[in-house]
Amino acid sequence: MIPAVESFAFQDVTNTDQNGGLNYGIERYTNGAGLYTIGPSNGVTSFTFSDVSGIPAPYNSWAIAIDNSTLKRYPTNSLLYTNTVTFPVISSHTYYLTVFVKNVPPPPTNGQAITLKLQQN
Repeated sequence: MIPAVESFAFQDVTNTDQNGGLNYGIERYTNGAGLYTIGPSNGVTSFTFSDVSGIPAPYNSWAIAIDNSTLKRYPTNSLLYTNTVTFPVISSHTYYLTVFVKNVPPPPTNGQAITLKLQQN
């Protein structure tokens, strides 16, 4: 069973993203068994994936999903940084769900809890 909410310790992995912005951390949602690909349950037509950590500004997160079969990314606009993404799913496909931590320094403390949520619609 896919967990609805997972919490992870923040991992400081500062690097530059494809748009030249800094990422201060990354977290990947798992299927509950440690795998990073998530398939929808029967009858599910979309996912809403969110960072619900509630960490205050200047912290900012960017939730993205990638269809493992087509490599299509959601949101499709790479300039749209948001902590929630809703996208259609196909029952035979699996998805990578990732949150990039973006911030004006300083980033969250290493080891700080990051809480991610997946809603199957």
